[in-house]
Amino acid sequence: MTAELENRQKEELSKIEISIKDDDLKPEINIQYRQGPSKAQRRREKLQKQEEEQDNLIVEQSKHRSEYELEVERELDQINQNLCIANLQLINIKADGNCLFRSLIYQIRQLSRSIDIFQRWMKKIPQFNFNYQNEDKEDEIIWKLRKATSEYLKKNRAEYEGFIYSLDTNAFDSKEEGVDQFDDYCNKLAETPMYTGQLEVSILAKLLNTNIIVHQASPTPLVFEGHTNSQINSEDDKKQKDKEQVPIPTLHITFHELLYSQGGHFNSTALIE
Repeated sequence: MTAELENRQKEELSKIEISIKDDDLKPEINIQYRQGPSKAQRRREKLQKQEEEQDNLIVEQSKHRSEYELEVERELDQINQNLCIANLQLINIKADGNCLFRSLIYQIRQLSRSIDIFQRWMKKIPQFNFNYQNEDKEDEIIWKLRKATSEYLKKNRAEYEGFIYSLDTNAFDSKEEGVDQFDDYCNKLAETPMYTGQLEVSILAKLLNTNIIVHQASPTPLVFEGHTNSQINSEDDKKQKDKEQVPIPTLHITFHELLYSQGGHFNSTALIE
């Protein structure tokens, strides 16, 4: 009886050891939960993704830009380079058909700050001694300049008639027989914001008794000389003339052939300070 009990105890102990050994063989599982990104981090990642998408879109669009857009950019770059050489910077002018007149008025407004030079200049052209400093008067001045340019054309019809007829323009309302196209052009010049070009620049240079330089994409600007001096016949006349000499004001504007699809455009300039 005692022997049988001992055998049964040994058998139970053996099972316990095997169970303990099996438990020792079980791997230890250490579970760690990783915390997700914060709201701020997610927001930063979203913004970064949007910026990357925008950059990719710009790159993709640049590949498909039209040749016309590239030509416009090249023209503007060249004009800015030419202005920089002359120590000038571009001043944007509203494109409303009156851009030539607005660009010149901006120039005159800058010159009017030199009171002595401006007053001596205006004495030579009293009919154009307007209040250029008052920007509220700009439209009123534009129509006065348009009217003066139109009247100059009419008075000098023989000189300009052939040029007017050669223009490729939509300024004429009618091609009907009996309609004077020259008068039609002059009337529209005076009464509407009709586009103006080199013809009007040359006339305004004469009317304002000044020189107008038109900077464009080509290396050499166009120069319209309107300043005139009376003839000097003697040494005494020369000395008197030197005393009364008025500095020749020069107005610097720019011409952009491609900037707007509907036609050429004039901008103004300012000195780089």
